[in-house]
Amino acid sequence: MRLYIKERTHFLWGRLCGNNEFLSRLTLVGFFVIIVAYSLHIFHVMPLSISTGLFHAQVADSPVSERRYWEREIDELGPEKAYQVFKDMYAKIGITKAHTKAHIFGEALFNKRGLEGAHICDEAYNYGCYHSFFAKTIGAYGVSILPILSEECGKKRNPGVCLHGIGHGLQWYFGDEHLLESLSECSKIPAKNPVVGCGSGVFMEYNMRNAEDPALVQIRPPDGDHLQSPCDKVPRKYGQACYFEQPRWWDQLFKHDYQKIRDLCEEVKDESLRETCFFGLGHIEVATQKNGYDVAHAIAGCTLAPDRRALVACRSGVAWSFFVIPEVAEKYPLICEEGLSVDEKSQCMNFALFFNE
Repeated sequence: MRLYIKERTHFLWGRLCGNNEFLSRLTLVGFFVIIVAYSLHIFHVMPLSISTGLFHAQVADSPVSERRYWEREIDELGPEKAYQVFKDMYAKIGITKAHTKAHIFGEALFNKRGLEGAHICDEAYNYGCYHSFFAKTIGAYGVSILPILSEECGKKRNPGVCLHGIGHGLQWYFGDEHLLESLSECSKIPAKNPVVGCGSGVFMEYNMRNAEDPALVQIRPPDGDHLQSPCDKVPRKYGQACYFEQPRWWDQLFKHDYQKIRDLCEEVKDESLRETCFFGLGHIEVATQKNGYDVAHAIAGCTLAPDRRALVACRSGVAWSFFVIPEVAEKYPLICEEGLSVDEKSQCMNFALFFNE
């Protein structure tokens, strides 16, 4: 493309230099205006595949470069159009990878528009834009901004997943040594269930530490052989949110060893918390799929459940994971079909939808 523009420039310059009458009617400044306008025209009519290639060549998979790129796009196109370009660009790379990219866009959005950018983010790519946007917002304004952020989440199709982003921001704001302070602030936010929401975001950030840099996940090291920590140490009211996220941490520690994660969930003595642990196992089994949100593969991941109650909880976690992603939401009822009794199908569906409230 650049070679083509260069050749056209040489051609026009030759015409100018060889035609005095033409040169007298066109100033050198006018000539360059034409060249710039022509170049911009070529860029704007460029197919998305070509512009995407140029984008990747510019950023070279660097989160810092990507953030700066999107900051420029927000300045030039406006935040709404820039976000649409972003979503179109990453529509085919898979939801999990696109979620990480959306973290980068959310950071760029806050840097350029501040709090007024909150309405730009949406549920695309599992609310990735919101997650980093909220972290930056809380870092800038402190906990006094929480009512505004929670009100924004209340407008969404899946408010709990949106509130999860606030939890990330709170734990990043307070730091590793102040887990209970983060949870205490979460408890002030109205929520219909204690599992998927602000608290789960706090525990995920505590375990994974990626709000500041989504490309750099820092896994919390285990406390010796005490693999149930902190879930068996925090107050009971935070236990469900903790055990929902604990399988994600185990998954990173044990490199997707689902038999090991199953055994750790089975060790949980409280039946309700044990059930939540298997729900979290179902969720993380889907989230770590390399072949996308595939129904058959997701269902197969729950066959390790040790009993029917754990199986239904695991399948519910899978179904919920599909339901909250707009791109695959229509598939979620299929998760509660194969191999379950009529009562189990009903429990699976109800459990999945409850966690979405």
